Amino acid sequence: MINTLQKRFGLLLLLPVAVMLITIGIAAYVYARNALLSQWREATILKLQRAAHYVDMRLSRPKEWIVIYQKTINDPSAERAQALVYEQLQALDGVMAVEMYRRADSPVKQPVDMTINRGNIRIEVADHPQHESSGTRQTVRLIAPIGAATGDGPDTLRVSLRFDYLVDAVVASGWWLSDQAFLIDNDGQVLASMPADGQLRRFGESGNALELATLQAMAQREFGTVIGVDDHLSQISGFYKLNAAPWNLVIISPANEILAPVTRFSFYFITAGLISLTSIILIMRLIVGHTVAGIREVSNAAARVAKGQFHTQLPIKTHDEVGELTASFNTMIGQLKERMRLKASINLAKEIQQHLLPDESLDFKGLNIASKSIYCDETGGDYYDYFKADEFGPGRIGIAVGDVSGHGVSSALLMTTARALIRGRVSTPDSISDILADVNRLLCRDTHASGDFMTLFFMLIDTLRHEISWVRAGHDPAVLYDGDTDVFFPLDGKGSALGIDSAMTFEPPVTHKWADNHVLVSYTDGVWETENLAGERFGKPRLHELIRRHHAESAAIIIKHILAALSDFRGQAKQLDDITLVVIKNQRIGDGSSA
Repeated sequence: MINTLQKRFGLLLLLPVAVMLITIGIAAYVYARNALLSQWREATILKLQRAAHYVDMRLSRPKEWIVIYQKTINDPSAERAQALVYEQLQALDGVMAVEMYRRADSPVKQPVDMTINRGNIRIEVADHPQHESSGTRQTVRLIAPIGAATGDGPDTLRVSLRFDYLVDAVVASGWWLSDQAFLIDNDGQVLASMPADGQLRRFGESGNALELATLQAMAQREFGTVIGVDDHLSQISGFYKLNAAPWNLVIISPANEILAPVTRFSFYFITAGLISLTSIILIMRLIVGHTVAGIREVSNAAARVAKGQFHTQLPIKTHDEVGELTASFNTMIGQLKERMRLKASINLAKEIQQHLLPDESLDFKGLNIASKSIYCDETGGDYYDYFKADEFGPGRIGIAVGDVSGHGVSSALLMTTARALIRGRVSTPDSISDILADVNRLLCRDTHASGDFMTLFFMLIDTLRHEISWVRAGHDPAVLYDGDTDVFFPLDGKGSALGIDSAMTFEPPVTHKWADNHVLVSYTDGVWETENLAGERFGKPRLHELIRRHHAESAAIIIKHILAALSDFRGQAKQLDDITLVVIKNQRIGDGSSA
């Protein structure tokens, strides 16, 4: 299993080299084999041509004396010459016997009492070449019809030649010591073979594919070569037609000896390749191992850092990429320490900010109130608060929902400032319009340089008069749902965001009746602007439908359903803005006590 960097480096280095060596080896083998076969073809044709010339020369001598014998047969005074020719035939090298047959019966050793008719002389090969009684020497007979034909046919002169004499010059050359040689007539009959197999036969009768292909080629061409394909190039044949006789000289050679140089080359190439791969492995382990050791040291140090050991510092041992990686790691450790310190500070700020927000649920004079803020970062700019100040009068509660521009630490700081200003101003009895005007004026002193601002929705619920009054400071209107009439009523109104214009004044609060079956929901824009992966927004219609469907449940359950729907809608998409929800409704009988 390739699970280490060193193994991957090894594979990346060895694989291309191995592929290159194998490709070069195959290409070199094919090229060398084809080149050797081509050279063997050319050399074999030349050798067979020379061998055929030798055989033709050896056959031409007895043929010439037979022709002389024919020329003297009709001259009665040439009896002495005929005897001399007969003796010359017997004295020729390679001649084993000279026999005259008169009308096919008993052989005669001398041409006495013969009448020879001059005519065309045809030299033939005996249908069944005979062997000597010892069976160790193959013979080839030349048969020439002599004289006029009688009732029993013409007389014949037979000259028996040793086959080894015909080919001894070829054998002496030594180039076919490992080959098989055949003398074959045009019909495929084996007249002689070397080395002698003791049983002459018809060439190709055993079904040997190479022999059959050679016979087919001999019928089409006077010379050529045939490569054995069916037996995986185990043998190769060459053939050449003689001129002095209707014979073919055939050689069959073992391919392994012809391709022996290729085999030796393959052995040397494979050996050299294995030595090269071994050397590469050793060099790779030396070089790559040193590099991997440096990377492993960084990896182990990173594992220690992951466990909180930020004091880790690595020595820079090289000036290559591994050294640069080590230096970057050391720099990262310092930055990571600073980030961890900053993260600890942010977490502390998050904890402090969470403590600044009131409890998520509240029961007040028959009201069931629930709220929830979810920040997209550690800290955020969304804000909600409850005010049970005596200055508002008995049975009254103030509720604020705000949203600072942006999110993160800067928004959290501005939200904290606005919260302090609002809480400080609420303690002074006055209308909520005047309260927001004073807060705006004070907040503008902090935002005039940064351009930050804050939207706010401030409402006051009177549980004794069953009224709700509110002022909008650029915030999304809260929505009031009447469960009896199934009607949504937006708590709208004019007003600019806080922190923009210090001279801004706000209209008097708007008042609306508060009934038992009403549900009031105030939220920040992070609710309805929630997007999924397709970029589609959640929207206010979906929010209204959730309020309608769950209005009979408690405020906390309504918030739970809304947040679950937002999560399902967003899916794998990232939360891009802070989310704040405040839900207010009358308590059901037995659901809780008044505060």
